[in-house]
Amino acid sequence: MRYIDGLREARESSNPHGKSRPRGSKAAGLAFERKVGKKLLLATHNPWFEFSDRNGRGFCSPDYVIVREKWLVVLECKLTSVAEAREQLLFLYKPVLEHVYKLPMRGIIVVKNAPGLGLRIAEDFLEAETLANGSPSILHWLGSGPL
Repeated sequence: MRYIDGLREARESSNPHGKSRPRGSKAAGLAFERKVGKKLLLATHNPWFEFSDRNGRGFCSPDYVIVREKWLVVLECKLTSVAEAREQLLFLYKPVLEHVYKLPMRGIIVVKNAPGLGLRIAEDFLEAETLANGSPSILHWLGSGPL
């Protein structure tokens, strides 16, 4: 995963890679991501951003972005990889999206499998958004019912 090091510029972009057909666990993760998206009415799915930092030019695309009046909500959907999602939210998406939107970011990790995380897990989306003030929150969602 890429970390931002001395962000110089960032802007919205288009997908630089085109489409590919995922297989195996990647396909299962994308199916879970789509289920989450069906519950998010005001979210933008997979917006692309181009940025430049000390490491050169790069691209990133969070799973979902919701622009609120006073902050952004960025959701990263994972089957189990909470640590990976946390790093993406804090060290890649946060600097890029805060630069583009000029708003503070709140990150939510929506995870399907949460065995023994040892962390506080939000019971619903509103609680997850509130808990995400400062550090990403975790929302355990099995893929059905309300988010």
